[in-house]
Amino acid sequence: MARNGAFDRHIPDDDHNPLKNLLGWEAELGDAGKAFGDALGPFWGLGQRVLQTILGQTDNPLEELRDFLGSKWTSITDLQERVENIPVLGDFFEIVTGNPDSDPNDAGSFIRGALDAIRNGATGGSAPTPGNSFITALFNSVFGVRNTATSAQSAASSAQTTAGNAQSAASNANSLANAAQSAADAAGTKIQQAIDGFVGGTNNPVSAFISALTGTRDSAQTANTNAATANTNANNALGNVVDGFKNMYNQWFGGSSAAGTPVEVQQTIAAIKQAVIGGYTVDTFTSNGTWNKPANLIEWWGITIGGGGKGMPGTTSATNADVRLGGVEGSSGGYIAQQVAPADVPASLSVTVGTGATTNGANGGITSIGSLVSSSPNGSGISTIAGFTPASSTPGKGGAGGQATGSAGSAGVAGGGTPLAAGGAGGAGKTGGSGTATAGGAGGAASLTGPTKAGGGGGGGGGGNGSTATGTKTGGAGGNGGYPGGGSGGGGAAVGGGSVGSSQVAGNPGTAPNGVAFIIYKTG
Repeated sequence: MARNGAFDRHIPDDDHNPLKNLLGWEAELGDAGKAFGDALGPFWGLGQRVLQTILGQTDNPLEELRDFLGSKWTSITDLQERVENIPVLGDFFEIVTGNPDSDPNDAGSFIRGALDAIRNGATGGSAPTPGNSFITALFNSVFGVRNTATSAQSAASSAQTTAGNAQSAASNANSLANAAQSAADAAGTKIQQAIDGFVGGTNNPVSAFISALTGTRDSAQTANTNAATANTNANNALGNVVDGFKNMYNQWFGGSSAAGTPVEVQQTIAAIKQAVIGGYTVDTFTSNGTWNKPANLIEWWGITIGGGGKGMPGTTSATNADVRLGGVEGSSGGYIAQQVAPADVPASLSVTVGTGATTNGANGGITSIGSLVSSSPNGSGISTIAGFTPASSTPGKGGAGGQATGSAGSAGVAGGGTPLAAGGAGGAGKTGGSGTATAGGAGGAASLTGPTKAGGGGGGGGGGNGSTATGTKTGGAGGNGGYPGGGSGGGGAAVGGGSVGSSQVAGNPGTAPNGVAFIIYKTG
């Protein structure tokens, strides 16, 4: 600024001080602004000293700078007017402020006013002044949101207080309930004492009534005891009935293995029914016994089936190249039916029932009826007064066990069958590795109660086991013979693997069943 035509070398006034606004920001920014202002203090003093030094020089270049800026000020003013007259920028300022003929200063003032409206509305301050309708509405909106949030917070606090009061009321109610319960307990005690005194008097009808009830209870207990005794007696009677069923079954079929089950009773009744068809009687012996000749005998038949034979174990070898056979099959108990003239039948006959063989390779025991009829291992036939006829009722022989070499084991042979019983299947052979070959199947049992008589099926032979591998190799077991008289299956062979780190175990034969005897006769 010029004074009397000379350049003013003094420090500019505050209203023209370029750092005034910067220093004013310190107050607005708070502690952070103060710290920043304190940091600028030394630089401010240094700037003053530098400026004084420059102003004190002759031929001051600032005077030339002033003249240059003065010459250019007109151009700058013209440029500002041209910028303000640009349609796009002019429209922008008017859009921001909402007022026509707005310049950049108006837009800046409007934006600062809007920011003040938002800040004052959020903190509960006053509306900025001066302000237009938009800034005032903006302040009111923010201020309203703040008031709504404050009201919600107050309502939540009131609700919390109400909940606390409700909890206190509930606690008081609980205390009252406990007090009421105590009072009720005390009243109940008093009532019970009154009843006890009422019942305990002399010539008291209530006491007599209670005594009558007690007597009734004692009578009920006595009746219950009597019922328990009756139940025990009933169980004993039932046991006697079961024993009777056992005796009936054992007497009809022989032996002592009956359990008194309904199935056994049914079998016995069926046998009796079959025995009396056509006027014939059939006596079945499953164990040793005696038969007495009835009067007026007009026809007599004796049938014997011997005990089944037992098969042999398989053979073994550690040498891979060897061939070893499976065990030999068990023999059939045989089936012999003999017709004898009544006059040749003695008054009493001793009946012997052959047992199944227990020694490997042995035949079963012989079944005989006196000296009239005897079984024969593997024997078969029906002898009548008219002649001799082959019979398919012969029990089946067992199946031989499977053979083996070091490379493979073969399957066992199936047991023989009869019209009433199938033979057991042969066990599968095993090849490779240690383990046990498959066992032979058991022979089927023949019914003793049917009108036609036959023996049981033979047991199947066990499978052979052959392998060059180490470990234990076991032949399959033979199947059990079917009752009555079926032969048991032979055991499977085991081969291979050498004698070091390997072993061979032969398959064992199955068990052999007992035989049976039938006496079929008719009187007239």
